[in-house]
Amino acid sequence: MKLGRGAPKVLYQLANAVPSIKHEFYVNWLCEKLEAKGLKCVKNKVGPDIEIPEIRTAIEVELGKSNISGNLNNDVQKFDRVIVCSDDKELIERLSRQNKSEKISFLQIQNVVSFLDLSKAGNDFANI
Repeated sequence: MKLGRGAPKVLYQLANAVPSIKHEFYVNWLCEKLEAKGLKCVKNKVGPDIEIPEIRTAIEVELGKSNISGNLNNDVQKFDRVIVCSDDKELIERLSRQNKSEKISFLQIQNVVSFLDLSKAGNDFANI
């Protein structure tokens, strides 16, 4: 998996393990980066992958194997903002075309931290 500069990280797991090690890596990586920016994150086994209570935001890490439609329906009812992120640009573009809610933003995983920095400053969320 690629996270920007440097060599990509290589992760190994048993076949059909749920959740995937790649998913868990992304959830932990995002929480670590967001907490370094002063945001308290709550990781969930049920519900959104990450909650940021102070800004009423949910983050869903999507790798193409979950019930994203059902997850988003629940998330938009409980949170002011929902971020769906993935390392698959085509998946993000497809999901963005299917979901037009102003509460939902679709981003590549690498862009979530900077997006939240900008949105905290301006308090505006937009689909990208």
